[in-house]
Amino acid sequence: MILIIVATYFEAKPFLEKYFPNTKLSIGNYIKIKQNVELLITGIGKNFERSLSQIDISKVTAVINIGLAGSLDTVLKRGEIFKIEQVFENKKSLSYKLYEYSFPAKFNCAELETHKFPHLFRTKITKNRLVDMEGFFIVKKFTGVPITIVKVLSDYCSLLSLMISLLFYREKIKNSLLETFEMVVENCK
Repeated sequence: MILIIVATYFEAKPFLEKYFPNTKLSIGNYIKIKQNVELLITGIGKNFERSLSQIDISKVTAVINIGLAGSLDTVLKRGEIFKIEQVFENKKSLSYKLYEYSFPAKFNCAELETHKFPHLFRTKITKNRLVDMEGFFIVKKFTGVPITIVKVLSDYCSLLSLMISLLFYREKIKNSLLETFEMVVENCK
């Protein structure tokens, strides 16, 4: 089974509203998207451990994490989609195997750092990386399983930037999430 993981309902909402309009999921819930592909909403950060108890982990053959990420690099555009090449936890390196399918050329590659509270500890974030709260934990949990992480840039790692994103870039971010989901689900074999 290919397991698609998102941290929040907001990240899955554009896809669910379009393809599963009567489905309401919350943290710890999952849905079968198509044969051999399931979507799980885990919650932010380490909360995904509890959510994983809902599925048989031994049957997971690949993991795809789709979600939002911040960055200190304001040259990057909100709503831009990135394929993650390497994941770090507070500057500790961890590499992982990518799931084998092709991404559209327009997806940029990036490195990802996982922090518990990125908006509170901006000085600990490496400027040229994206930052989230769960990527490293996913890679650590599924060691030995092919993993792909795709992130949509949502903000510049400050609460003000996050508010601006929610007010002025919500549709762009939502459309990027939908585009990412559609590409991933279409290519899951």
